Formats: sequence, structure tokens, C-alpha cells
Amino acid sequence: MSVNPLLRVALVGNPNSGKSSIFNQLTGLRQKVGNFPGVTVDKKEGIVPLDGGKTIRLIDYPGAYSLYPNAQDERIVAQTFTDPRNPDFPDAVLYIADVTSLEKHLLLFTQLCDLDIPIILGLNMADVAAKDGIQIDLPKLADYFQVPVVLVSGRTTLGISALKEQLAKLYQLDQVIKPRSVYKPDGEESTIAEFVRTILPARTPYQALLIAHHATWLPNMDERLSQLSFDTVKHQVKETLTRYDIFTPLVRAALSYPQHREKKLTAHLDQILTHRVAGPIIFFLLMSLIFQSIFNWATYPMDWIEMLIGSLSTSLSDVLPEGWVSKLITEGLLAGLGGTLVFIPQI
Repeated sequence: MSVNPLLRVALVGNPNSGKSSIFNQLTGLRQKVGNFPGVTVDKKEGIVPLDGGKTIRLIDYPGAYSLYPNAQDERIVAQTFTDPRNPDFPDAVLYIADVTSLEKHLLLFTQLCDLDIPIILGLNMADVAAKDGIQIDLPKLADYFQVPVVLVSGRTTLGISALKEQLAKLYQLDQVIKPRSVYKPDGEESTIAEFVRTILPARTPYQALLIAHHATWLPNMDERLSQLSFDTVKHQVKETLTRYDIFTPLVRAALSYPQHREKKLTAHLDQILTHRVAGPIIFFLLMSLIFQSIFNWATYPMDWIEMLIGSLSTSLSDVLPEGWVSKLITEGLLAGLGGTLVFIPQI
């Protein structure tokens, strides 16, 4: 790992994890907005001042759920982290996760752990967790993943000082412990990863495997990678399930909830609306209600609109002198308006 005068730290997380709020708190007004090379996706950069006159360059990446992208924004993340030669390839990662939904946010985090990059895990929404009575065993998470774990809040300044302390430690990159590797390619995946590493300078077997998965769209790929042929979807599913099997028990052991935890209204509704029996019945009743309102109940206001337009047209015909102006108003404007308004009840 090369130590640059100004360390590059990637700010990564799922959509709606609150990382943009953390970015604003860390950088203040020391920000600029541009675009990632070759695309119109916004690239937000900021300078974070640290103790001792140190600073880091913080790059806020688009929200992503995993390194298997489904959208252009997510492709930016995958493209950067699969290419160590990329000028934006970070020296370290600040990963922001919503602690109230931690299990959903760890898929991308564990993928980044397998890239041999120092990572700081920031658990956002700490104030909400405290309000809900959620207890978090930070040492358990830190010991397993071998990364610093900091509780923060994007709504307040909670944890920002502690986060800056961890960022300052990145200047001793040689002493920073790399995160524990979570997923190890085996079998066919291992063979493919080794083949890729003979062609490209992948840092880890997992990074080589990612390159193989995305070789069809990643820029500047070696033509020899076109020889690769394997079922990428099957291997992505296998990897995802394996990762969840690893970190789901860990999250359940590290987070504890109050025994008499009050469920939110949406949780009660979910229990009913997604019930195996009640859910389909409610869906059928709602759809029946919609069709009934469109094809039966809507006919009453539609008839009233037609009567109103007809009466207005007749009245104007009696008042206006006969001629093209009268016909324009009654047979043109009013008829056209009525033909449109009559469908409003159904819409």
C-alpha cells in the first residue's frame, strides 16, 4: 500500500444509509462536485481536517447494495474497486451502515473486506438505536471483522470525533490491520481467479473473481478474458447466501433488543398484509374494490358530467346567435372538454 501525501478514503454504503450526512459533517464546506470519468454520475469529494495538521481526501461514492451492480451508479463502485490501477482506487474505506438494519447492510461491507483494503465501519443511526433500546456489542463486531467500529449519527455530531481519530490512524497504513477475509473462492471460482491473476494485477483472489464476473462491461479488459465461460448468476447466488450464513448469526449475537419492544405500525401491517393466508385474500379484495370503483361506481359521476356538459351546451346554443362561433363553443370546446372530463372519475 503506497502512502500518498493526501490519503484517498472512499465513503461507501447502501442507499439510505445516511452516508451523505456523515460526509457533510466530516467535510463541512470543504467540498466539490464533479463527475466520475466517462459518466454523468456525480462525484462528491471533500477534505477532512484531522488533528496534527493532517487531512484526507474523502470521496462519496454512489449508494450500492453489492459489488454485483444493477444500475449505472452501482457500476461506478464495482468498476473502481476491481481496478487497483484506477486513479481513484482508495487507500482505505469508510463504510457507513444503518445499525437499525445492520444485517441488510453487511453484504457490500463483507465484499469490501475481501479486497485487502483497510476499512472503518461506521454504524449510523446510533441515536435511533438508543431510543429504541437496541444494545450493540461493538467489540464483538470489531473482533470478528478485525476493523475499527464506531457508533455515529448523521443527525447529530455523535461519534464524529471518534471517526476522525480512526481516520487519522490511517496515516500509519503499515500498522493498520487489514479486515478479515470473509469469502474464499473455491473450486471453479478459485481456478478462474487464478487465471485472471496471471493476466491482471488483482490484489486478492476475490478481486480477480469480481473481474471475471464483470469482464463483459469493465473498461480496458484484456481480450484473453473473453475466454472465460462460467455461470456467473449461479456463483453470485452461492456467494451471497454464503455471506449471509456467516454474518447473520453474528449480527443477531451482537445486537440485542428490549424484551417488550414496541412494534411500529408498519410492522403490525406487515404481519397482516404479508401473511401467507390473509395477504392474498386482502390483495384480492383490494383489487376487486378497484375494479368495482372503475367499472361500476365511476359511472355515476361520469353520467353527471355528461349531463352537465350537455345542459351547458344546450343553454349556450339558445343564447348565442347561430353561426360558426356558437358551433365552435358548443360542438368544439365544450364537446372536447366533456370528452376529457368524463374520464376523470375512472382515473
